[in-house]
Amino acid sequence: MLKDNLMKLTQSLLLLCLFLPVYAQEIDKSFPYFGLSQVDLNESINYYNKNPDLEKKKMSYKNLLFLLKENNYKKINGYFDLIQKAKSENKLSINHYSDLFLLPVSDPKLEDIGLFSSWQENEPDSYSSNLITGTVFRNLGNQARGTKFASKTSENQFKTMAQLFNKSKEYLDKAIQINPTNELAYIQRMGISRGLDEITSVFQNAQKHIPHSYLIYNYYIARLKPRWYGSYEQMRTLALQAQTSTQFEPRIRVLLGQEAADMAFRYKSSKDYEKAIKYYNYALYHGAFAVWIENRRDSYFALNEYKKALPDTQLLDKIQHISARSLRKSVIVKQKNNLPFQSDIELIKELDQNGGIAFSLGSFFTVNKIHTDIATDLYAFAILKDPNTEVYYQWYIGALIKSKNPDLPRALANHIKLCDKIECKYKSYLMRSKNMKSCIENDPKCTLSLSSYEFWKSKE
Repeated sequence: MLKDNLMKLTQSLLLLCLFLPVYAQEIDKSFPYFGLSQVDLNESINYYNKNPDLEKKKMSYKNLLFLLKENNYKKINGYFDLIQKAKSENKLSINHYSDLFLLPVSDPKLEDIGLFSSWQENEPDSYSSNLITGTVFRNLGNQARGTKFASKTSENQFKTMAQLFNKSKEYLDKAIQINPTNELAYIQRMGISRGLDEITSVFQNAQKHIPHSYLIYNYYIARLKPRWYGSYEQMRTLALQAQTSTQFEPRIRVLLGQEAADMAFRYKSSKDYEKAIKYYNYALYHGAFAVWIENRRDSYFALNEYKKALPDTQLLDKIQHISARSLRKSVIVKQKNNLPFQSDIELIKELDQNGGIAFSLGSFFTVNKIHTDIATDLYAFAILKDPNTEVYYQWYIGALIKSKNPDLPRALANHIKLCDKIECKYKSYLMRSKNMKSCIENDPKCTLSLSSYEFWKSKE
């Protein structure tokens, strides 16, 4: 008992020493990254940056299926071996390594499962075949369970998920047996474990073979959050124990910020942005973790503190933007600070799958009566990505009217054509488009007097 109490006291004192500089005083605000050195920033960039050569060779789900149908297992294994080799030679960041390996099967189809099973049956001792097939079954299990709360998920959904997860375990356990020093199979295996005991067992097995893996530590500590299987005390204990590995993997010190980051996330979710910022400051004292930087930036953004949001926005430019949604906020922050943002818009176009983010950004410009030309371009892009969304045409036509853009007749015709195909909800806008089109056809100079929708409303 005395020994246990002394150990707890020692851990508490160590924790106090680690956190005291952060909790006891305001961190120097003249340095926006709150204790991060240039070494920390470089490590973060290395963590997130993509290897351009391998990015060009990234395999899609469609390509993978084609090779599986051709039984071209040699080429598939060659791809995964190439990634593994780059990782072992430190030519691949941790984040990109995981993406290149697992993103091709992030959204598999149930009807394709036979192709993956055949691959594993033909190459039962291949690490890649077992890892990828196990990951496919895991992702299918997640699809079967759905994303609704447990109270709104049927018993049959849970049953199907459990069956698919059990198949996943078979393949992932085999992958671990074949190559016990590769992190990805352990992470997938922890993802389908149920209860803290099973997750801990997988973690401890990983520790025997790869004791200094940041990926393993980071995934396990996330499972220890109070809303999952553990507590802040357990997170704290693990973070302290892990510090013995920082000489092998410096990023492990970021684990010390996980507790504060989770508290910050809870405050942000409840819209207490000032407290969220405070706790993200504490978390970021221990390392530049992109999600924390983005969430702190978003908290400043929610408070309309655009000047304070700028340093985090610029840091995200160097590390990694999580999504097109993140870039939308970056554009607004830079616009508010009178800085160029066109490169961010081009990147949004690369990432925006259905045009929704581009449309949202365009409407921000329109509402604030700025950058009409950019807003017009963003609406055109949104329509290109999803030509069946009625509201895109409404805002696009409005922008064309304001700028007296010659593309107006074509946009009007496309809006009317869309409403012939689907039942448009906003009848007044449809009538307006018809009136505009008729006016322009009868008088080519009609558009010269256009300034607002009010003119056309009087024509209805």
